[in-house]
Amino acid sequence: MPLAPKCISESCQLIASKKNWPKATRKEDALLFNLGPVKFRLSPNPTEVIALPMGMATLRYGEKSIVVHRQSVETVNELAIKGLFDRASFTITDIPKIVFTHAANETEPVNRSDRFLWRYAMFLKQTHFEGTDQLMWVERAGLRVFYGLRKGSNDNVVMFITQKQSLSEYLQVVAFGYSLSEFEKQILPHIFSYSE
Repeated sequence: MPLAPKCISESCQLIASKKNWPKATRKEDALLFNLGPVKFRLSPNPTEVIALPMGMATLRYGEKSIVVHRQSVETVNELAIKGLFDRASFTITDIPKIVFTHAANETEPVNRSDRFLWRYAMFLKQTHFEGTDQLMWVERAGLRVFYGLRKGSNDNVVMFITQKQSLSEYLQVVAFGYSLSEFEKQILPHIFSYSE
């Protein structure tokens, strides 16, 4: 199994800051959208909703859009190596945690499968967050949302959502056209687990 090269980008040294989960302000007239272990209460009346196979969806609000992609053991196995998680101590939900709470200059795991996933996580960090100087994460009711501005942008936020009870999948979401402030007010407070 070939390993990705070590990340030498400055972005791979960033560690996310934990923040408080913002309070929701939206009323019950919101659009309820479920995918994987998570539900969203979003602004009603999107201009377009596109549901695609393999856990992908896009919701458009004029010039803005929210793209959600479910990442699972199966999808990573298809892209990487079958049985990778059988030989690793990491679960798929550890990938976002590595991206946001670890730095590339830390000692890499000894187990080759874990090292593969570690470098994959650092590749995601470099790909999405090169040039970003701030990463954040919040936690509530078993949900963790890791997020930051997308590489080279002031109005695209990338987030990864994990759910404590689901170790076999996470959501990767890109909010196009949303500033960090808009994201933290209009989207982040309105993400819930099924138990809420």
